[in-house]
Amino acid sequence: FVHVASIVATLLSKLIRSFQGIYDNESRTGEMLAAACAVGVAATFYAPIGGVLFSVEVTTVFFAVRNYWRGFFAACCSATVWRLYGVWFKKEAAITALFKTNFRSDFPFDPQELFIFAFIGVICGFGGAGYVKFHRKIVQFIRSQKKMNSFLQKNRFIYPGVITFLLTTISFPPFFGQYLASTLSTHDTLEDLFSNITWGLESNDSTRLKMVKHWSTDHTSIYMNLIIYILMTVWMSLLASTIPVPSGMFIPVFKIGAAFGRLTGEIMALAFPYGIPFEGFTTPIVPGGYAVVGAAAFTGAVTHTISTSVIVFELTGQMTHMIPVLVAVLISNAICQTLDLSIYDSIIQIKRLPFLPPILSTSSLAHNVFVEDFMVRDVIFIWRNCTYRDIKKVLESHRSLQQFPLVDNGINMILLGSIQREELLRLAQQRLSRERRLQEVRRRYSIQDAISSTSIPDRLTSTTATTSATTTASTSLNSSPKETTRKMSRFEVIPVQQSSESLKNPSPKPVTKMPKSILKQTVLFTYSPNNTIGGIQDSRLRNAFENIFLKSLKLQDANPEKAAKQNPTPPVTLHRRVQLVRLFDLI
Repeated sequence: FVHVASIVATLLSKLIRSFQGIYDNESRTGEMLAAACAVGVAATFYAPIGGVLFSVEVTTVFFAVRNYWRGFFAACCSATVWRLYGVWFKKEAAITALFKTNFRSDFPFDPQELFIFAFIGVICGFGGAGYVKFHRKIVQFIRSQKKMNSFLQKNRFIYPGVITFLLTTISFPPFFGQYLASTLSTHDTLEDLFSNITWGLESNDSTRLKMVKHWSTDHTSIYMNLIIYILMTVWMSLLASTIPVPSGMFIPVFKIGAAFGRLTGEIMALAFPYGIPFEGFTTPIVPGGYAVVGAAAFTGAVTHTISTSVIVFELTGQMTHMIPVLVAVLISNAICQTLDLSIYDSIIQIKRLPFLPPILSTSSLAHNVFVEDFMVRDVIFIWRNCTYRDIKKVLESHRSLQQFPLVDNGINMILLGSIQREELLRLAQQRLSRERRLQEVRRRYSIQDAISSTSIPDRLTSTTATTSATTTASTSLNSSPKETTRKMSRFEVIPVQQSSESLKNPSPKPVTKMPKSILKQTVLFTYSPNNTIGGIQDSRLRNAFENIFLKSLKLQDANPEKAAKQNPTPPVTLHRRVQLVRLFDLI
């Protein structure tokens, strides 16, 4: 029932979107499973209070009080719905206790019987420790058979099938099942064990005769059948727990304790048929009360819980045996906890799951050992603002570590949490994948484009100056010398002689000389781009040379016809080549 409820809780946390955060959080998952355990116990025994207490004792080491009411709410809902189902479909009269008893409330037991109840607690304590140890031995023996395990791993259905066939054959009623009351269901078995009718008394009660028929044969008595039932249920339940299909541990343990208590009560009723006399009064012994005490004591010993007493009270609907139940449960728990682990902790240890060992006694020398005596001081950690290179270096240099602490920084070392190695690798792959790198490249190029767009006005200013210099030189060919006066530019202006053929063919060709003018020659002024004209006299001198240069272009030759015959060259088109100032000159 607990396993089924846990499976339902896990599926809900995975499938329903609103519960997915619970499944991702390990702490919330534990709280969800604790509530599922409470629901399973409450729905099985109609014991919501005992179910919540049992889940707190078994499933959690530290229980958050804020989840207490949630467990109660879930347990009450499950128990109520289950019992309403019995009223609606099984034709039950009302919602009552599952195994309702009718013990005397005015004088349920004699005070001298408390010693017998304490004895039941002692036997159940030793028996619970032996039950847990026997279970561990069976599992270890099965695991030691290497050849059989290798064969069963390839054929997983053989072992459960063989064990199921063996157990059903043994418990078959015409065969060995006649000694185990195998014709009764679990519900009917517990009703017979908790009944306030004494089986050993000679009476013609039809109810008693029916019960005795189930628990005796023609050649065995009820006492022998109860002993056989206890022994057979012990090893059969332990063997059934080794198959991969969950068969439950709580109900078999509960029935074993109830059978032992019933056996003790029947022996007491046989020894004292009229009851134990006390101060002139004699109270008949009720074996059903002993069965209740034995069930609570043995179950509490095997599971190391006290809440089984509350479960028994809700299960029977009576608290007449509250004192005997509590005494036996406390004694059995004290003995079993001293000798061995609980059945759940033993299974955890067998499966090598994370397990917290029991706290040592105060007299142990281990309490004088401090954490600093064996702690690792050079801790490998990652910090809040570490780079990808730092994380990559840590992962490559410490491949054996599967978890890394996260601190604020390397100075104060304030612990913020921890992160798994797989999570770090996943984040690195997600952040530094090929698509992410391409996205980063596009982002950086967009930033460079934005920066270059802001520097366009400065370049436009320099380009405008260059264009104005070119247009001035070209228009001065057809204008007067007075119109050639312009503002001096920092750019070097060089006249280029190039024919129309050279425009079509960019290959370098020898330049034809200009026709001679009145002046001796045309001077090509070349200024260094690194030189600047700072003074007024220098600017005037440069203007004078430029005017002379422009006039020399317009003057005709002294003998134009003769020059044309000697050198019949096509008309030359003058172009201006503007050399921009280098970038480091502008800075």
